[in-house]
Amino acid sequence: NSDADDALKDAGATLELMYKLYEFGYTDFKPNIISYNRMMMAHANRGDAAKVESIIEKLKNKSSEEGNEYLRPDEYSYTTLINAHANSLDTDARKKAEMVLKGMKDLYESGDTYVEPNIF
Repeated sequence: NSDADDALKDAGATLELMYKLYEFGYTDFKPNIISYNRMMMAHANRGDAAKVESIIEKLKNKSSEEGNEYLRPDEYSYTTLINAHANSLDTDARKKAEMVLKGMKDLYESGDTYVEPNIF
């Protein structure tokens, strides 16, 4: 549906604009992981795991390179990626979802308490 596609593009552009405004000192526009998780959920509901994964990668880079802990992917981010795989038509969706869960476990065991898997 092109209206839904346009809405997702607009939402992504809005988040990027908010981030740029925040970088310029407008602290009221500070996007956080919750804002991005909502965006990822919209993509996950459409089964667009690649887009969710690209957003997570972008957030990981922003949080580590720029020290923006408020953009660090969390348990909800990765669970959303698992949901995106579940909603996709990819024949390897189950395998990919399991890999995300294993990655979460590995991150948690290496000290990243933001991504503690809640079910094993």
